Amino acid sequence: MDLAVIKGTMPKRRVSKKELKAPDEVQTRLSKVVNFLLAHRHWVATGLISVILIGSGTYLWQRQRMKREEASSWMLSQALREEGEKRIATLGELIERYPGTSSAVLAHLFRARAQMEGGRWQEAEEDLRYLLGRAPEPLRAEARCMMADVLREKGEEDEAMAFLQKCQEEGRGWIDPYALFKEALLNDLRGRKEEALKAYERVLPLLPPGELNLFVRLRVKELSGS
Repeated sequence: MDLAVIKGTMPKRRVSKKELKAPDEVQTRLSKVVNFLLAHRHWVATGLISVILIGSGTYLWQRQRMKREEASSWMLSQALREEGEKRIATLGELIERYPGTSSAVLAHLFRARAQMEGGRWQEAEEDLRYLLGRAPEPLRAEARCMMADVLREKGEEDEAMAFLQKCQEEGRGWIDPYALFKEALLNDLRGRKEEALKAYERVLPLLPPGELNLFVRLRVKELSGS
């Protein structure tokens, strides 16, 4: 078939005015954008430089923070290999050199524990109070239990009991059996047999088989008179 015939039979499509205007509209908008950028090139350049500086600063800050966390973590691992006064000294150096890091927060906990072992109750209390104000919830719960021991040694038994009860609330599901057991012991030592018996009975189902479980069973039997 002749190509001319085919061309002649094909219907001609009329281009709408809207389609004709579309390229012109795009060109006009681009021109406006370019003109705006040229007219405000000083502010545009300032904005771009600001974005670059902020991005670079954030990157450098994050990098420096990671380096501090790594260095403090290494120092904490070194401290935990040591014992006694040497451990306390290294933990103190870590706290002073890398304040605000996660390892520094943990260092307060480990230093408090070491000080308690050495009978330094006042120094231990200072570390624990720091944790109560700044540490995340799991550490706060453990710090409350340790604070109860400190207060008991200082003769402040009512305050110690309040800390144990608060520890049970904050550490529910993981440290509350330990806090409840210490509450039972404290009541037992104070001669409050009824309160001690109730606490022993509450903690008994939470304890795994072993010496502690056996001890609690014996105290329940003795205090209940059965």
